[in-house]
Amino acid sequence: MSEELYVVAFDYNKNYDGRDLSGRIRTTVAGDGVLMTLPCAQALVEKFKQKYPRVRVVEILRNDRDELPAESLAELGEIAGLDTLAEVVRKLVNDGFSRQDILSTVNHAVNG
Repeated sequence: MSEELYVVAFDYNKNYDGRDLSGRIRTTVAGDGVLMTLPCAQALVEKFKQKYPRVRVVEILRNDRDELPAESLAELGEIAGLDTLAEVVRKLVNDGFSRQDILSTVNHAVNG
């Protein structure tokens, strides 16, 4: 029995391939893209359908690819708010803030 795998397509020959360091969506050609489980792909479509009305789930063959499929939006870095947090943290690192100061501040915000 083969594993069912999916990708998210924005249009013909334009599949979701994660995000770049700036947070912009990357795309790739049909037959490629980030492998996902069906629930993960459906959740990603729900997230994007307002902005990209033609977005859809597409079943795909694994072929020689050995990566594990993403099972959640968190694994894709697509949780609302967390992508913004990641962008802010990258900016703080680039601005010279220490890892310890950043983690301490985040820990304080989470734990009070």
